[in-house]
Amino acid sequence: MRFSAAIPLLLLLTSSADDTEARLCVGGRTNEQHFAGSQAVFLGRARGQQVLQGAEGRAETETTFEIDRQWKGEPRPTLAVRTCGAPGEWCEHKVSFEPGQAYVVFASGTPLRTSACSLTSTAEAGIRVVTWLNQRAF
Repeated sequence: MRFSAAIPLLLLLTSSADDTEARLCVGGRTNEQHFAGSQAVFLGRARGQQVLQGAEGRAETETTFEIDRQWKGEPRPTLAVRTCGAPGEWCEHKVSFEPGQAYVVFASGTPLRTSACSLTSTAEAGIRVVTWLNQRAF
């Protein structure tokens, strides 16, 4: 009896930060819903970053991307996208971008923002999403 009660606690204690963030996001959204809720959807390489003061005085990281492929939004050679927190700093739903790496990005707002609750990921991890975007009828 005691052993079975400890299993959920053990699972909670061994879950990663990524698992915790995923639980805090609204679940059950389809690729189509993510696409519809985004103003810009693209595949791009992170080129530069700067830390800015965001809303309520909180730090935000703005990453500039060189666009390789764009499925939604005004076509541009580069786009800047913000995420919460400074590099190395924790914040809820944070997406960290490494300069030089390629990403598929779903962003919205003015200025553009993304979070771990979107389909934003490395290009490698997001290959199924990229395949879906390439096959999608526009």
